[in-house]
Amino acid sequence: MTETRSALDGLKPYIEKPVLANVLIGMAAGFPLTLVVSVIGFWLANVGVDKSTIGIFALTALPWGLKFLWSPILDRMSLGALTQAFGQRRGWLMLIYVLMGVMIVALAHSNPVEAPFYTGLIAFGIAFLSASHDVVIDAYRIEIMEKHQYAHGATTYTLGYRVAYLATGAGALFLADVIGWELTLLSTIIMLIPGFVVIFWIGEPIKPEDEMLDQEKDNIDRYGWFYEAVVLPFKEFMSRGGWYWLLIFIFVFKIGDALVVYMTPPLLNELGFTNSEMAAAAKIVGGFALWGGIIAGSYLYAVLGLYRSLMVTITLMAATNLMFAWLSTVGHNTTALAFSMGFENFASSLGNVAVIAFLSGLCNRQFTATQYALLSAFATLGGRAIGATSGELATIMDWVPFFTMTALVCVPSFVLCWWLNKQGLLRLPDDKIKAVARD
Repeated sequence: MTETRSALDGLKPYIEKPVLANVLIGMAAGFPLTLVVSVIGFWLANVGVDKSTIGIFALTALPWGLKFLWSPILDRMSLGALTQAFGQRRGWLMLIYVLMGVMIVALAHSNPVEAPFYTGLIAFGIAFLSASHDVVIDAYRIEIMEKHQYAHGATTYTLGYRVAYLATGAGALFLADVIGWELTLLSTIIMLIPGFVVIFWIGEPIKPEDEMLDQEKDNIDRYGWFYEAVVLPFKEFMSRGGWYWLLIFIFVFKIGDALVVYMTPPLLNELGFTNSEMAAAAKIVGGFALWGGIIAGSYLYAVLGLYRSLMVTITLMAATNLMFAWLSTVGHNTTALAFSMGFENFASSLGNVAVIAFLSGLCNRQFTATQYALLSAFATLGGRAIGATSGELATIMDWVPFFTMTALVCVPSFVLCWWLNKQGLLRLPDDKIKAVARD
């Protein structure tokens, strides 16, 4: 009975309202990213767009790397009646969801073969809205939780994010073979529903008082909104020791992964896999692997801590890239495809738990929108920019050397993570997390 109670006690944090809400928050954040960086890639490959053009489409994802530039506006600027009715966070979310629905309709009616620039422009618009959504929703999820809930919230957020990844990615591939791409793209609007649900279920978060704002009151009065919204979040972050090394690590962390993500659709298409075969591998095998990765990631974080969890994540990221190099030599083999997709889902889900908890814990709760936007933008900026060259690199190098190179790109992240830990710059978000893990 004691063991049963202990096991049940371990599950209690996951049914707390703010932690459970992170499932829906993760779904809301995961679907537009999957649409832009994955589904559109399969669509372009299916309709005959060449690899170099598909690689250039990586530039449509640049807003995720630059979102910190306009995050102060989203953090502080009022939307008038919308803000009065729903609050600062929820008002912006309502506006973004409506605009995103309009852009998805426009995307579905575009023709990437005859007008690739127009399709790319729409994809860029969706990416911009999605990046803006991430700024607001990341601040929202951090502000509705206490620090001791961050690790559990990262687990449920990853769960929702990966559910959206499978529902949008694998679901689109299944539907494309049945109803065609236009109706398939239109159907992704359904994925806006979880976002609407969570903002009405949870309500508007209340920001705590902050000592720094009191200390800076004279400067805020003197310089106004710009100082409070733009200067203070950066000033607070840069007051920490070793902040620049943290940014460098975050910047290089996912470059290898970003190089691969845009070339996976052309690889699978070139190997002759049908949409249904790719969807089955992602949905069935990938689905089981996803749950396993989330559970393993939560356990790994609790037992090994932040540093070792990040080291395992980097190692698995490199191994995943090598897996696709192996798949390119095997050819059209559905078993190999399922194994590769399963491994990728497992590794990605496992790693996201540590990464999300790490970035969340680095934020001051008074400046969550701007600081998390900065950190998560640095996590994608390097990869998005370099990802634009992935098509040319894959064409020049061929598949095996290309994927091997992307695995080697992970080495600097591994070394830098080791050095940061040695210098004492990696910390768990909060001591309470250690207590939760021990309990």
